[in-house]
Amino acid sequence: MQIKIIVFHQTFRQKPDDDGELIFDVTVSKYEFSLAILNMLETLLSEYGVLGYKKQWVSYGFPLEDYRHLCLSVGKKTNEMLIVAAPLLHRGSSAILHTGINKTSM
Repeated sequence: MQIKIIVFHQTFRQKPDDDGELIFDVTVSKYEFSLAILNMLETLLSEYGVLGYKKQWVSYGFPLEDYRHLCLSVGKKTNEMLIVAAPLLHRGSSAILHTGINKTSM
């Protein structure tokens, strides 16, 4: 999979890629890309927890189901407490105040 970031300065309409400035270009496997996304999700959980994420991003809750599916697809163990707590958090329970990744259990 190839990932490119092309910058277009001062434009509000679609232009061909050649009109932009290529600032990043890398080829990675889908597995490597998935691991990079998973690592970022775990960093966000460690820093904010599920409730802190929602508070920080207001309109968006933490993508727990996407996190769980990504863990399963790359063969990485999930934090089971996080997965069990997710339905409670979505129903508005305040019983679990802080939830994050326990890196020692991975």
